[in-house]
Amino acid sequence: MKSKTNNLDVYIKISITIGVLVLSFSIAYYLIIFLPQKERIRVEKEKQIQLVKEKETSEKEAKERENELQVKITKCFEDGKKFHKEYVDSNKGYYFEPKYNYNKKIEKCLYSGGYGDSLVHSWKEANSGNNHWDRIVKDVYTNEMVLYASDFYNTEEIEEFWKEHNELMSN
Repeated sequence: MKSKTNNLDVYIKISITIGVLVLSFSIAYYLIIFLPQKERIRVEKEKQIQLVKEKETSEKEAKERENELQVKITKCFEDGKKFHKEYVDSNKGYYFEPKYNYNKKIEKCLYSGGYGDSLVHSWKEANSGNNHWDRIVKDVYTNEMVLYASDFYNTEEIEEFWKEHNELMSN
C-alpha cells in the first residue's frame, strides 16, 4: 500500500509541478508578450488618431488662411481705389492707369500708378525735357513709397524699374 501511496504522491507532485509550470508560462506570456503587444497596438492607434486630427486641423487652418487672404485682397482693391482717388486729387496732370495688389510675400496692399505733366505719346517726347512724370508703388495703408521712378532716360533704369514693379504687383 505504501507503494501505491508513494506513486500517488509522485503523480500529485508531478501534476502540481506541471500545473505550476503551465501557470508560470501563462503568466510570463501575458506579461512579456501579450501586454507589450497590446500596448504597442494602443499607442499606434492613438498615433493614427492624432495624425488624422492634425491633418483635419491643418486643412481647416489652411482654409481659414485662404479665406483671410481673400478678404485682404478684396479690401486692398477697395482701399486702393480710394487711395487712387486721393492721389488724383492731390496731383495735377495725366494719370497712369492704377493697379492694386495685395502682395502675399511682403504682406502689403500696394498701389501702382503715377502721373505726368501731359500726355506723352512717344519716347522722344518723354525724353525731350519738357515733360515731368512719376511712376510709383506705394503701400496703401502707410503711404510708404515702395518703388519710385521719375523722368528716367536710361533703358537699364527703365528695365530695372519694371522688373521690380512686376514682381511687386504680381503674386
